[in-house]
Amino acid sequence: MGIFSKNRPEWVLTDLACVSLRGTTIAFYDTLGPLAIEYVMDQTELTTITCAGSLLQKIILIKSQGKANHVKNLISMDMFDKSVQKDGEDVGIKVWTINEVVEEGRKHKSVDLTEDMPRGEDISMFCYTSGTTGDPKAAKLSHRNLMSCSNSILQVGGVTFSEEDTYISYLPLAHSFEKVLFTTAVTCGIAMGFYSGDPLKLIDDLKLLRPTYFPSVPRLFNRIYDKITQGVKEKSAF
Repeated sequence: MGIFSKNRPEWVLTDLACVSLRGTTIAFYDTLGPLAIEYVMDQTELTTITCAGSLLQKIILIKSQGKANHVKNLISMDMFDKSVQKDGEDVGIKVWTINEVVEEGRKHKSVDLTEDMPRGEDISMFCYTSGTTGDPKAAKLSHRNLMSCSNSILQVGGVTFSEEDTYISYLPLAHSFEKVLFTTAVTCGIAMGFYSGDPLKLIDDLKLLRPTYFPSVPRLFNRIYDKITQGVKEKSAF
């Protein structure tokens, strides 16, 4: 199952549905260009992709050019114009809304899926590089890999989590770091909020969500530090 969007509730809904049935998530960075997208889709022989509505036409266009021929289903996280559905049909792709897929699943609530539960060695996600030095390359992350990394976070002295905690998801879920944070949140019952999609508005998102934990990367910490110090200088009388 491919997932192609910024972080949002539909991303994790699709991921949990896939991996709970021993499926493997193929996560795309939302900044990938057409050549990288085509390469990943061909290498993994993806048949189904859940994506943001704004990306539907990009994938349909790739298949219309005789590439990514395995793709047969697109599941849109957003509503879309009927013309998109027609464009999809013209190249052999059925376009669904995610709500339609959820409703279809509700019709089969009585199905016993015990045999399909994942095992530790099953691959949970293909984690691709951004492809800045050639074609994107994937690392295979098993359920055991993710749980082991998540458990290591819990071993850090002075760090505890509870169901009263909240964290904001803004680093790409296609990256292993954010995926481990998500795994930790799920296993510890931490509430999860999503940023608005614009990194420049992250400070505003933090003010609204008020997370108790804010995992990040050095570059972003430096940006926040610069913004705070600049604000202090502007308000200073000296």
